[in-house]
Formats: sequence, structure tokens, C-alpha cells
Amino acid sequence: MKRKKKSFSLRGYRFIDGFIWEIFDFFHLPHQNKDLYQCAWVAFLSAYQERPLSFSRTNSPGWMRAYHIIWDALAKEQKCTNIWRYKYTSADQPARYDIPTPLIELQHSRHGDFQNSVCFHDYLAHLGPDTRLMAYGLIHGDTIEEIQSYLRWDYDHTHFIYNDLREKMEEYLRI
Repeated sequence: MKRKKKSFSLRGYRFIDGFIWEIFDFFHLPHQNKDLYQCAWVAFLSAYQERPLSFSRTNSPGWMRAYHIIWDALAKEQKCTNIWRYKYTSADQPARYDIPTPLIELQHSRHGDFQNSVCFHDYLAHLGPDTRLMAYGLIHGDTIEEIQSYLRWDYDHTHFIYNDLREKMEEYLRI
């Protein structure tokens, strides 16, 4: 014998809605997030569909089970949302607040032209050894003082090499 499924009354909807909002409040979730709210309703309905008779009283085991299912679903949804919000940057946004160019236009193609890089490193290979060390140190993000320190150069030699590198780079740009 097949039982006819009952729909919730208005009072039942309000009771379930209050139950979901209490979970939101307990875990400090925003009430404005409609995706989380819908996720909570789907989780509740899945728990209710499996065992509708366990929801007959206020303190029955169905409500506890629904609470755990809703919490697991909300945690999973919040994690997915946070991954997209915090780990990935939109390519349509500007590179910086003062540069209106979107990031997508500044991004190099994965299969782009490598010729400029090859020419640049070939040019650096033909520089003097100290100038080349200075260039690669600056490329790797070291400051002039750090390069001077770990190469044990004096102040005059460091600035002579730096000025020589500057001249060589200006020459490279003219080529």
C-alpha cells in the first residue's frame, strides 16, 4: 500500500524556516546568502524524505539528524564558495586600482613568443661576469645592498657595476 505524501502546512514551513535560521545564527552565517539558505532547505528535505516519521515531535531524532545533515551541507557549500572567492582572482578585474587594464590583457600566453626571452638571456650571457651577476640578482628580486653583501663587493664597485648594467640595458632597449 502506497502512502500519499503530505506537504507541509504554513506553520510547518515557518517552523522549518526558523530551524534553518537558528542554524545560520549559531554558526554566524550571513542571512543574505540565498545559496546557503537554499542548500540548507535541500539538506533538510533530503533528511525528511528518508525518514518523515522521525520528525513527529519537537525533540525526535529526525531533527538532530537533519541538523547534522544541514550543517555538513552548509560547511561543504561554504568551502566551495570560499575557494572561488579567496583563491581565484577574476581576470576581468583591473591589475591595480590605478591601472584600468584587466588582468587578462596583461597575462602572457602559455604558448606565446619565447623569442624575446631567449634574446634577452643571450644578451646577458655576453656581458661581463660582474654585470651579469648583478643583472640576475636584480631579476631574482634582490636589492642592490643584498647583492653587494653576498658578493662581498665594496660600495664603489657595486655602483660602478650597477651603472654599467643600466647603460647596457638602455643599449639593449635601443636594439
